[in-house]
Amino acid sequence: MRRITQMLILAVLTVPLSPASADGRVGVSHVRAATAAGWKVKTRSDRRSVSWRVSGRAWHRVRLVVDGRRAHACRARPCVLRIGLASLATGKHRVAIRTLRGRAISRIRFRVVRVTISRPVAPVTPSSAAASASGSPGGATPATVGNAPFAAGASAGNVQFGPDACGPDAACVSRERVMVRWVARHTGVISALYLQFASSPTSPLNGPTSANGYGGGSSGIAQISTYPVRADGTPETGQLLARTELTPCQAADGGSVAVPLGFATVRGQELATVVQDADPRPLENYFSLNTLYDPHGLAGANGRNERSAQAADVFYGLDPRELIARSVDAGSSWTMPLRGFVPTYVQVYADGFRDGQPYLYATCPCPGTLQGTQTMAFPAVPSSWTIRELGAYTVAAGSARVDLLVDDRTVASATLSGEGMLRAPIAPVSVPAGSTVKIRTTAGPEGLAIVRIDADTTWKLGPVLTLGASSRWQYLEQQGGGAADRAVVTLYPLPMYPT
Repeated sequence: MRRITQMLILAVLTVPLSPASADGRVGVSHVRAATAAGWKVKTRSDRRSVSWRVSGRAWHRVRLVVDGRRAHACRARPCVLRIGLASLATGKHRVAIRTLRGRAISRIRFRVVRVTISRPVAPVTPSSAAASASGSPGGATPATVGNAPFAAGASAGNVQFGPDACGPDAACVSRERVMVRWVARHTGVISALYLQFASSPTSPLNGPTSANGYGGGSSGIAQISTYPVRADGTPETGQLLARTELTPCQAADGGSVAVPLGFATVRGQELATVVQDADPRPLENYFSLNTLYDPHGLAGANGRNERSAQAADVFYGLDPRELIARSVDAGSSWTMPLRGFVPTYVQVYADGFRDGQPYLYATCPCPGTLQGTQTMAFPAVPSSWTIRELGAYTVAAGSARVDLLVDDRTVASATLSGEGMLRAPIAPVSVPAGSTVKIRTTAGPEGLAIVRIDADTTWKLGPVLTLGASSRWQYLEQQGGGAADRAVVTLYPLPMYPT
């Protein structure tokens, strides 16, 4: 039998939610696949079904076997096998994809779940300390959903400016554009915008030694242009604010590239940075732009072309108007947002201000496997802070009490239940400047399936940002390898204090 090569795919594949409802939808999570060498199997899910796209060097007619029962067969190359979610019970399922002679191509395990996103549950009565601090009755629901201080990326994704997008058509690659629409977090002269580029899956990240899924050749010529934003959310290309051309292999520090800007911004101003491959031979010399990624779209405002800064349903540490967009016709039209991609950047100003959405992604201990007490600390908060919600991001259904501590004293508690983006209101807690805030819960089978997320080296140890004990937040238990004190777990006191 052909050797099976293990691939671990850890992603939350949730069904996109309609505007009419934000809970109780059926989705797919905890996808794990072992696929034979020479074959590729991609799992996808939509509102009604889960499917597998099968391709490979050799070709045979293939068959789908779900929970031991034969379901479908197909011959086309590539082949798509699909089964309706309505036919699958909630819980664990096993899928085998085989040739008609029984040779294994892929073995897949996943769960069908009910997805709960942003639905508050009744809080536990806050302690008397919280009530006296707030002067407000318990259980008051805030007008908006608390925006997380950092994103809850289920995985990372890349957009390649090369043959994967267009096959052998060089003109097609030349028409490809990706827009990062971002909002200035500060008033002043912005020196640079850090973005995440990749041209190789191994070190050096931006010096490819051979063609691969991220880049090839010299790594291409990235032309990066920044514009104001029109009322419809597209870039105002008639007002160029900054443009630079660089070779990612030469310009990158690890995976990050400091894109020079040098113009004045006002806090809250929308801007559009557009990336293209300007190399005359883009099929040979190319690169990728990387961001956080959720394969089945983002919850709330960042999952649509939101035009209001006041939108309430924000979850990812972003302004509601921020998104990633894509054009395949040199900017004549745009797909907004590019489904599943989370804007990932850091803004650097001439006066030393730095802030943004770091390149954070799920890491091991793998999503949902954290166990026991888990604590996020927000030390020496720089200004007074009113906390109105407790939140978490989870990759499987669960329930646990979540405690809010100020200077190591428990001042409020709430119960979070469900899967996905979870929020629970509390009586407002006023936190004085200089205090240390902690949020604590139980993780694992007896609690919440929260995620540990990590950052690439330059995004946690500098020069882009310095995360950890000296930054705005710190993960205390430090499970797992690496610079664990620079990682975070997806627990949030909300809304985050302003920067």
